[in-house]
Amino acid sequence: MLDVLLSKSANLPVKFIVSSRPESQIYDQMNSGRTRSQLVLHELDKGEVQADIEKYLREGLAQMGPSEAQIAALVERAGILFIYAATAVRYIGYDNFHRKPAARLRTILDRPQGRISAQSTEVDELYTTILEAAFEDERLEDDDKMEMRQALYTVICAREPLTVGGLSELLQINDTDCVRAALRPLWSVVHVVAGSELVTTLHASFPDFMFDATRSKAYHCNPETHNCVLAEHCLERIKRIQPQFNICGLDSSYIPDQMVPSIRERVATAISSDLLYACRYWVDHVEAGKCASTLTVQMQDFLSTQLLLWMEVLNLSKQMRTGVECMKRMIEWCNRSESDEELVLLANDAQRFVDTFAANPVSQSTPHIYVSMLTFWPSSGPIFKHYMRFTHGPVEAEGTALDQRQLAHLATWAFDDAIGAMAVSPDGQYLALGIGAVALVVDSSSGQRVLGPLHGHSEDISTIMFSPDYTRVVTGSLDHTSKTATIIGWDTRTGDIAIGPLPLDRPTSSISCLTFWPDCTCIVSGFDEKAIRIWDATTGKMLRSLEAGNSVRAVAYSPDGMLIAAGFDKALQVWNSQTGETTLGPLSTGEVDVITFSHDSSRIIHVDWSKDTISMWDAQDGQLIHELDDSIGSDFRMSDGIGCSPDDRHIAFSKDGVVYLWDAQNSKMVLGPLEGHTISKFITSIVFSPDGSRIISACAGGTVCTWDARQHSLAPKSINRRPSYISLAKFSPDGQHFVSGSGDSSLHIWDSHTGAMTVGPIKAHVGRSNDLDFLNDGVVASCSDGTVVVCDARSGEVLRPLEFPGHQIDCIAFSPNGALIATGSKLHSSPEINLWDAQNGTRLLDPLTGFRDRVSSVQFSPDGTRILASSSDDDKQIVVWGVADGRNLFGFLNGHTDSVHSASYSSNGALIASCSSDRTIIVWDAYTGSQLLGPLVGHSVLIGSVHFSPDSTHLVSGSYDSTIYIWDVRTGEMLFELLHGHEQLITSVAYSPDGTRILSCSLDGSVRIHDARSAKERVGHSMLCVMLCTLTHWLAPHRHYCARHPILATG
Repeated sequence: MLDVLLSKSANLPVKFIVSSRPESQIYDQMNSGRTRSQLVLHELDKGEVQADIEKYLREGLAQMGPSEAQIAALVERAGILFIYAATAVRYIGYDNFHRKPAARLRTILDRPQGRISAQSTEVDELYTTILEAAFEDERLEDDDKMEMRQALYTVICAREPLTVGGLSELLQINDTDCVRAALRPLWSVVHVVAGSELVTTLHASFPDFMFDATRSKAYHCNPETHNCVLAEHCLERIKRIQPQFNICGLDSSYIPDQMVPSIRERVATAISSDLLYACRYWVDHVEAGKCASTLTVQMQDFLSTQLLLWMEVLNLSKQMRTGVECMKRMIEWCNRSESDEELVLLANDAQRFVDTFAANPVSQSTPHIYVSMLTFWPSSGPIFKHYMRFTHGPVEAEGTALDQRQLAHLATWAFDDAIGAMAVSPDGQYLALGIGAVALVVDSSSGQRVLGPLHGHSEDISTIMFSPDYTRVVTGSLDHTSKTATIIGWDTRTGDIAIGPLPLDRPTSSISCLTFWPDCTCIVSGFDEKAIRIWDATTGKMLRSLEAGNSVRAVAYSPDGMLIAAGFDKALQVWNSQTGETTLGPLSTGEVDVITFSHDSSRIIHVDWSKDTISMWDAQDGQLIHELDDSIGSDFRMSDGIGCSPDDRHIAFSKDGVVYLWDAQNSKMVLGPLEGHTISKFITSIVFSPDGSRIISACAGGTVCTWDARQHSLAPKSINRRPSYISLAKFSPDGQHFVSGSGDSSLHIWDSHTGAMTVGPIKAHVGRSNDLDFLNDGVVASCSDGTVVVCDARSGEVLRPLEFPGHQIDCIAFSPNGALIATGSKLHSSPEINLWDAQNGTRLLDPLTGFRDRVSSVQFSPDGTRILASSSDDDKQIVVWGVADGRNLFGFLNGHTDSVHSASYSSNGALIASCSSDRTIIVWDAYTGSQLLGPLVGHSVLIGSVHFSPDSTHLVSGSYDSTIYIWDVRTGEMLFELLHGHEQLITSVAYSPDGTRILSCSLDGSVRIHDARSAKERVGHSMLCVMLCTLTHWLAPHRHYCARHPILATG
């Protein structure tokens, strides 16, 4: 009939419309080249098809009058198949709508999407007919049918659509034409998109039919069996990657991936869609397949030979977040499947390796998987042992930094302001941070911003929470001036304000604490006026007031929402949140400074600063269960940071900026001290990831640290703790030494060639050292609050202190001839620059003013005739004054959009470079004040330090993202990035006087020296660590491939 129509109808005055399923025989005839117009239903605009289906449903169900929401839900389930809609109408309207149509409609809508009512068999019969026609073709060989099943089962089990070529490669069917041939008889249930050849099922009901053995019978796909097959295929696909090392042929580990020429084209060429699919979804198929016994050997092989290659693929494809999640789920699989101890140890070490790489700036350059990560990974771990055997050439990493590093420490991320509150999302993928008065949502695996900054509060955010469904981030701030609290709810998809700002409607004497009901519908606040109040989080209205016996110091909701606990000066009390009745207490506990519930709501944990104890109480009967006292150290002093693990087995807490993990069952320490918050000793928040694998801590210094909670180990008491953070370091004029100043107020002088400490520690101040400078090879000066101390650099003897009472001295500089000292300071909150006689401390000029906020840097011009200064905070200003008369030469140099952290003269005096929180560098004409170059963009967060090379042709910059960049001053081009080594934000960078080396220091307590010509790190110390890293060859696991990448040999 079709042949007759196609051959005879062209000359007839009648138009024929022929509709059919896309059976291969019909499709071939319709595409035989004869005159016809063809329309493929599944290639129509989905919106138009669904609009027609909606009209049909409205008409077909008009007699029962379904709601708009019910019609919309049916349209969504129908997709683009009228057969689904027709089946639904017939089922609902059975017996002319006399058989409970509303109940039948609910039956359809209440089923998981894609399922069809068991009462209807029409769609099942349709699918069975199609499959019988495809598989019962007598012309097919058994091998053909097997390939059809493999292709079909893979299409319905795949986590995302694969192409015909992807199916061929993944299933190892050698010819894509074979896959096309296998799919042709199945075109009525699968769709091959023209052009891209992506293969999808036509409707969500088809996989559901195939997975149900009672419906699909002989054609049934066992999802567990085939997912296990796909897991094996994915791991095999990763194993077949060529080359087995540096798959995109990256020439330099100094250049971030995003700056590599034609990086997108390289990635597209090296990483096919099926390879990326295998790398992203192998663990999905492992979990769904439930095939532990058959995969153990392959998993061991993958982790011991292909892990780094797999990381390359994901990192180049910007999928490291997926990698982190894969490793987490792999650990869970190992635990469920009771894998052998060797595999579990390897899997745990692999997870730490992946997590650490993803969480740190080294992930910006894929070659650092080998250059930095592998080389400096603990040599006792399985990853180091398995993969270092594939290197060929001298590889060595040694020194005290390696001996004293913390294996539990995964990453530290720095932010621009104090972090007052932190929360983790229900799925563990995101962190919400209250940074000053701004809210920010970041990726919990990398620290990268995903939402915000969210502006709305006028005061610092003191509490923050995710809603259980992750649709909202709710923040609260306390205004102690107006004595009110403000609540704002943010939409996590758009960042828009969804609730508020809501001022709580009864100002009082003082608000001491604020927390949310677990579902974020209510807020509980504590007051110094001996009251606890519950507020509606939507309207801001007070719902209930609970009278307390004393001023409220801390308050907490139980996770089940049933209890409210509050702490007072000397007692703890618990209320029923529904009725307001007291259920427990007041209990005599001593001071209650911090309070929280266990996750199962059965226990209450509180901190007593006066006794330096953590206590755990039964929430029902008030019995004391455990108490942790000051046995871990005489300097024990806890802050606001305390958190419970999801299984309530462990409690994380902080003291002196250090985190510890406590076993709540036996009251013993199992992990710590964890040192990462070096800029501030006050940890404001500690949370566990929902799976309990990580501890995340935030501090008032603006840093967030992530720790591996499973790495249970106590630091040996014999190992000296590393010094406080290094605020800055500078070379001596002859380059033979450098001086470093740390947060504990001490100075150290080091040999810049050997790393040996020659003088120190010098205790120059009571307070921390804010800035320092070398006068000559023998004299160094340091400044602190109100004091400049000049020391002998050879002996460490304090030669003379210069006192400036009332001045908060933030920065200092000697004039080139040593006769003058310039200081940037704050006197009675007014920032000013002062010029002093270096011998007697006499002020030589009236204060140089004009800044509104803190002076961040000061420097003399090389000829000593000018003073350059910059201001941070809100000023964003740079000023140049004449030394002779104090005249402002150019007014303000405006160009940055945020705080300026440093400004520096070039050695020839012709240029000025400045860096800012806006993540840019600007180069100025030092004689006219005009902008010559920039803004130069490259760093991902604020830049804290910038310095010219001695020949004035290059700039070095150090950022809070832990990276160091070298720039060409003539072109503004970023030439290369130095080897990653610092674990935390970089506070200072400087060229050596001869321009051959670069000095950098960091909050991680280390100073490092790099070769400025090859960017190869020469000396690092903590304090000091000498390390050498050269990686010249990588041998593939099976010795089939050997590649040489000279750039990796340089660091």
